[in-house]
Amino acid sequence: MSVFLSSHLLPEVSALCTRIGVLDSGKLVLQDQLAALQEPTGRVLISTDDPERAVATLDSLVERRDGADLLVRSSDPAALNALLVGAGVPVRSLTAQRRSGAAAQPRGDRA
Repeated sequence: MSVFLSSHLLPEVSALCTRIGVLDSGKLVLQDQLAALQEPTGRVLISTDDPERAVATLDSLVERRDGADLLVRSSDPAALNALLVGAGVPVRSLTAQRRSGAAAQPRGDRA
């Protein structure tokens, strides 16, 4: 049996659904198990008080920068943290990005 729930609230969806579909302009653009869609993306969102030094330290791993926030390609947040701290870069926060958190991505210029 299928039940259709229309919502943009992830907590509501995850409490009731195991499989989801995403519609865009009336077209199904994504369909998968909810658990698969919540897996890490291989990117880490980092906030720092010294983004210039962080970009220099992480080199080509930085995909985007929005002020003090960086979106970095990595599947190992702990290794990124160790690298930054070892280089003297202050880390305010470091979060493994998940597909459900895509709206939290920095939208600024590339580093």
